[in-house]
Amino acid sequence: AFVWVGEPVTIKGPTAARLTPRRGRNVIIVGRNEELAVGMFLTMVVSLAAQYAAASARFYIVDFMGDNLERERALTALKEALPHEVEVVPPRQLLDVLTEVMNLVSARIKEQRPGGPAVFLLAVGLHRARDLRRSDDVAYGRKPDAKTMNPPDLFAAILRDGPEVGVHIVAWAEQYAGLMQVLDRKAPAEFGIRLVMAMAEKDSYELVNGPAAAKLSPHRALLFDEDNPGSLERFRPYQYPTRAWIEAIGESLRAKR
Repeated sequence: AFVWVGEPVTIKGPTAARLTPRRGRNVIIVGRNEELAVGMFLTMVVSLAAQYAAASARFYIVDFMGDNLERERALTALKEALPHEVEVVPPRQLLDVLTEVMNLVSARIKEQRPGGPAVFLLAVGLHRARDLRRSDDVAYGRKPDAKTMNPPDLFAAILRDGPEVGVHIVAWAEQYAGLMQVLDRKAPAEFGIRLVMAMAEKDSYELVNGPAAAKLSPHRALLFDEDNPGSLERFRPYQYPTRAWIEAIGESLRAKR
């Protein structure tokens, strides 16, 4: 499946990246512009839903950002409009959701021939996810065991092992430092698809292997995709979708059932 995120600044088709069942095929958005970030986030959910039958995809959305009426209405619109299973999860239920998803990942790994719907775990505001912040005694790469793992363990294991069995993470963090409060230093490589906005040059080197993100204008972003090493695509992120647009897409998808 593809995630569609914006319009290119050169003459070509819309900017998109492909989620395949391979390690590292997770998506991270990094940038301080919340409107652009959440706009890309919502558009990705809709674009993924449009590519799957209702029974073939499941979405878990965890919103760590607190009170924001516009965002809350947009997430509610996704849940109500799309024919797919969409759960908007408060942070207090994070452990339950991570345990449920990790059990699914473990079961599919054990089966060796995994099947079932694609699963997307979506995190809005990863930099505010206090329960995911790692302590010094948490080791990245620990063998998955959902019965004994805490939220940082579970998130890291899903990030690492999920894509190969059809479970992908899509997340947004304001800046690289906030992202690294959650991730082990080796874990950013598990986000093979990176959508970055204007940032400090040092952070740009960490995320896209060069200074390009430090030179972006406020309403532009870059797509870095490890499937296309050495290639950066500059694009205009899609506008923040309206509730009416989300509802219209939902009606169209329901009509196809």
